[in-house]
Amino acid sequence: MKPVAILQYYWQDGTGFFETHLRARGVPWRLYRLFDGEAAPEALSGFGGLAILGGPMSVNDDLPQLRAGERLVAEALRDDVPVLGHCLGGQMLSKVAGGTVTRAPIVEIGWSQIAATDSPLARHWFGAERFPMFQWHNETFSLPGGAELIATGVHCARQAFALGTRHIGMQFHCEMDEFKVNLWLDAHGRDEIAHHAASPGVQTPAQIVEESPALLVQSQRIAAAIYDRWLEARAR
Repeated sequence: MKPVAILQYYWQDGTGFFETHLRARGVPWRLYRLFDGEAAPEALSGFGGLAILGGPMSVNDDLPQLRAGERLVAEALRDDVPVLGHCLGGQMLSKVAGGTVTRAPIVEIGWSQIAATDSPLARHWFGAERFPMFQWHNETFSLPGGAELIATGVHCARQAFALGTRHIGMQFHCEMDEFKVNLWLDAHGRDEIAHHAASPGVQTPAQIVEESPALLVQSQRIAAAIYDRWLEARAR
C-alpha cells in the first residue's frame, strides 16, 4: 500500500484529525515538515496521494517551499495522483490548476456553517447538506477551470471545490481536533482575533471554546467522509 505524502508548512498547523483518521484506516503516511527545513519529496512516484496542510503565509509569497509544493501538485494533476488541500493547500491546488488567490473581503476565524451545493459531486464528497467547519483565513481562491464548486459559506462564497472525485481543495479546516483548536488560541492567536474583531466572520476566543466540543464531533464526522472518499481514489 503506497503511503500518503503530507506537506506541513507551519509548526502549529499539524495533521490533527487527518492523522487520526489515517491511523484508524491503517493507511501509511509520510509527513514533510517544510517549515523546519525538511525538503519536499522529489517526486510522487512512491506515493498514493498528496495532502497539503495550512499555514499563515500566502500561497503568492515568494517562498521556495511553496514552489516545491506547487511542483508536486502539478505532477499530481498530470499523473492523476489524488490531491487533498486544507486551507493553504486548497489555495495551492486552485493556483496550480489555473485559479487565483486574493484577499478575502471578510476575514474568517472560528466556527461557521458550510452549505454543500446541490450536486452529485458535492453529495459524493460530503454526504450532508449543511455542517460546521473551523476557519482561519484572510484570503480566498477562485474556481479553476474544470473544477466544480461543492461548498459555500455566508462570509466566503467559495469554501470547497472538486476536480472530479480525485482532487479536493477546501478553504475550511476539516482536520481540526481539540488539541489543534487550543493550540491556535495561544497569545498570538488571540492577538490576531482581537485585531480582526470587527469582522462579522470572526468569533471571540470564548465563543470558540464554548462551541468546539459539540461542533468538533459534527465536523469530524464530515471530515471522515471527505477523507474516506479521497482515500478511495488513492493509488494502491
